Amino acid sequence: MALFLFGLLPGYLPLPEVQMWGWWIKQILTPIIAVVGIVGNSMSFIVMKSKALRNKSYSHYLCSLAVFDSLTLIGREILMADELRQHMGMPSLFHGFPDNACKAYKFCEHLCYLMSSWLIVAMAFERIVAVFFPFKKTSFCNQKVGVTLIVSMVIVLSCTQLFRPMMVVNSDGLCRARDDFNLIYIQLHTFLYQITLIFTLPTLLVLLCNGLILYKIHEIRKATRDYSATATTTTTTSTRLTHGSGPQHKTTFMLLVISFTHVVLILPLIALTLTILVVTKRGGMDGARFLYAMKPYGDVLEVISELNYGVNFFIYVISGKSFRRELRKLFASERRHVFSSIRTRDTNSR
Repeated sequence: MALFLFGLLPGYLPLPEVQMWGWWIKQILTPIIAVVGIVGNSMSFIVMKSKALRNKSYSHYLCSLAVFDSLTLIGREILMADELRQHMGMPSLFHGFPDNACKAYKFCEHLCYLMSSWLIVAMAFERIVAVFFPFKKTSFCNQKVGVTLIVSMVIVLSCTQLFRPMMVVNSDGLCRARDDFNLIYIQLHTFLYQITLIFTLPTLLVLLCNGLILYKIHEIRKATRDYSATATTTTTTSTRLTHGSGPQHKTTFMLLVISFTHVVLILPLIALTLTILVVTKRGGMDGARFLYAMKPYGDVLEVISELNYGVNFFIYVISGKSFRRELRKLFASERRHVFSSIRTRDTNSR
């Protein structure tokens, strides 16, 4: 999610006064994050489609998250390459794009951002059902419901971005809004998309759901401890209840970590964007100086927000015991395949 408002500032100051150290940090780190993130997301997708995990209620959400996160990272790298070309005085990558291609690109780019945010919300609601209504888990937390919800989100979120195909054209070699739609496009992008749909609504829903989940888990564990302390004659039943809830809570905590990580990584960039909006309203020379001074810090915060789309694999490895087990099986299978191929080749050579 780029700092869209920086390109809209009045030209009070010449561009050479804008510090470029943040921009260069972004140019260097974005390809690294993209490569590592795409590899990690690919591994996550493969592991989630293994026999042991493919039938889990959350597997479709995590697979979809891996796909949309990877597409987002690819889109970010395309934008970085385009910025570098323009910095070197070369034409934009979108210079030869027809209007329809620009419309499709902008629509798909921002839909991927939205899906990455709202899949976190979907997982939070799925955990609410699993924790609060365990007897209805099989009815609502299954593959069919997951696919239906994901498809529904794609349709609904696509409707919120229909203003992009209506307003975006290729103007002077760049994919941007037509001049007569520029003001309303900025408002829709900033307030509807960036502040409301990307951050405010998903964050509030995720925090609400996660808070309720943590409270419920605390109550369950407290009740289990009390039961264990008083029911001395039913120790076997108590132990069975504790072991039964353990794996479910471990999965819940892994998904909670993903949710909180998403909020923490994207919050600084949104806070800076809101600050830009307030300062832009005031205007004047001091406001322009402040905004240009913030530009390198905005670039760094963009890099931090990009970590959100490449860090999930490492969260799975750290907090997911089942994920680690299936990952080890995957690498063991690959090693056996490689050794078998080497032995076969050596045998044929002899």
